[in-house]
Amino acid sequence: MFDIGWSEMAIVALIALIVIGPRELPQVLRTIGRWVGKARAMAREFQGSIDDMVRDSELDKAGKEFNSLRKVDLGQEIGKVIDPAAGTPTTGTERPNETEAPSGESGRGKAEG
Repeated sequence: MFDIGWSEMAIVALIALIVIGPRELPQVLRTIGRWVGKARAMAREFQGSIDDMVRDSELDKAGKEFNSLRKVDLGQEIGKVIDPAAGTPTTGTERPNETEAPSGESGRGKAEG
């Protein structure tokens, strides 16, 4: 987090010893340690609440996906894969198959006459 090496820490400790004094230094360090502990606890609690929100969000997404999968008609989907033409709805405007005879002819060949 902070880029503080041992040499910088030694300089800060020496200055604290000179400014605060050897008698009050343990009490000051204890107080600073408590503050650091409280700050870490608050950061841990904040991180935990963020993790809970992310987990809830992921559960909501998974639940929505599961519900969308439940709505799928499996039989119809299998039918579409097996026979794609059967899965398309007809509107009545389709052209007749080219192999069939037009409606006016019998399809037996040419009329004799």
